[in-house]
Amino acid sequence: MYLSLFLSILNSIYSLTGIESTKLPSSLNNATANPIVITQAVKNEVKARDELVLRQKAIAQGYRLEDAQIDPQDTDRETYLYRVSIADPNTSQVDFCSPDLDGIAKAMLLSGTWDETGKHISNDNITVACTSGVLAKCVRMGYKPWKKVAGVSLQDYHQACTRMARADYCGNGISHTQDGTLIDVYDRLRIQQPDKDSNLVFEAAWGVDGAVLLNHTRYGDLERLKEECPAKLQQIYANNQSSGEIEHLKQIPSALIFNKSSQNYQL
Repeated sequence: MYLSLFLSILNSIYSLTGIESTKLPSSLNNATANPIVITQAVKNEVKARDELVLRQKAIAQGYRLEDAQIDPQDTDRETYLYRVSIADPNTSQVDFCSPDLDGIAKAMLLSGTWDETGKHISNDNITVACTSGVLAKCVRMGYKPWKKVAGVSLQDYHQACTRMARADYCGNGISHTQDGTLIDVYDRLRIQQPDKDSNLVFEAAWGVDGAVLLNHTRYGDLERLKEECPAKLQQIYANNQSSGEIEHLKQIPSALIFNKSSQNYQL
């Protein structure tokens, strides 16, 4: 299971933790949902990806989708949000999502699934990603996994973003952050750019498998990291020593996303 996410946006500074569960409660695995009506008007609005296919798969997997709307944060107007519920034999319908920071309990649909380590698996399934969780938040930051920027797929950027958001240094799905932690996010494609007025300190560079370089952890978790991923930590140390000026990490190809945070513990 992924943890819940609390995220507040001020320019490129975010307050984060965790990501949401993308799996059904075990008691609801056999539930059946009532399909929503997909009108021609809705079909005409679908643009950069096949939202209709995602909807049909969600319905087939037992979800009920209602109150469809374009995500108000999406300037491209290509991401739909839904109120999602699932049939519960004991009640009738139960909401799938918890409310986000704005009190909205909606979700978007993403292709594929994520395993227990937080790794994206390309398959024919869909994931219902709640706006209270990291999968949706990383999309809303601009890392849309179905898109390209300057000819570069954002799939890996989205994966790296989920690692960064949870402070998943080891890339094993284990979070090392807390609610209300401010971070400043930027990346090599300049989708997000650093806040020049931020007094936060460079924390890490992130790739699809977790941290690539690490200047400090958010909450003094070094001993835990030594137990969780000693080989990974040794590679991080080696990258740190060879990277030169630690702020200029773009010379390391696997470093896609960077962040700053309060310097609670330095390596």
